[in-house]
Amino acid sequence: IRPPWTWDSAGPLRAGVSSFGFGGVNAHVVLQGYEDSQPQTVSSKAVLPIVLSARDADRLREAAGNLAAHIRAHRDIDPARLACTLQTGREPMPERLALVVDDMDELAAKLEAVAAGETGGEGVFKCNARQAREGLASFSGDEALMTAITTWKEREEADKLARLWVGGLDINWERLYPDGKPKRCSLPGYP
Repeated sequence: IRPPWTWDSAGPLRAGVSSFGFGGVNAHVVLQGYEDSQPQTVSSKAVLPIVLSARDADRLREAAGNLAAHIRAHRDIDPARLACTLQTGREPMPERLALVVDDMDELAAKLEAVAAGETGGEGVFKCNARQAREGLASFSGDEALMTAITTWKEREEADKLARLWVGGLDINWERLYPDGKPKRCSLPGYP
């Protein structure tokens, strides 16, 4: 029995696999270990709110439970990557939830509470955007509002962003990452 392969400074792991068939048919493939080109830095807290949405309240609770279980199982998730993935990699739907947290344990606990049907708590913002949207619809493309949103991000006032987003405002999250978005991470899909 050979010991497991380990990474070393010489480069990535590579292997060749050959298969020879009975009639003279053969196949050969070269495999190489994946190397993440972007370093995985874990930030101390997410500056922007963690957002989650669904078509209805039941699916939102289920999505919250799935995300909480994923976070508990994968303790090394970078909060900035998680926030960016949920903000820019998912379609915003009517039933919305935004969470403002200081660490991943707090996030998992709040998601579990939402999944259990609890409605409130500090840093938990939940609303049906369809019902609240009329008042905010006129602000969607407003440049002055986007400037204010950028200022709130710099001041780490994520609660203001959370209230606007759950209220139905379409925020251009990508503009809030002027130095480049964090790389997306793997998360549970829509329930």
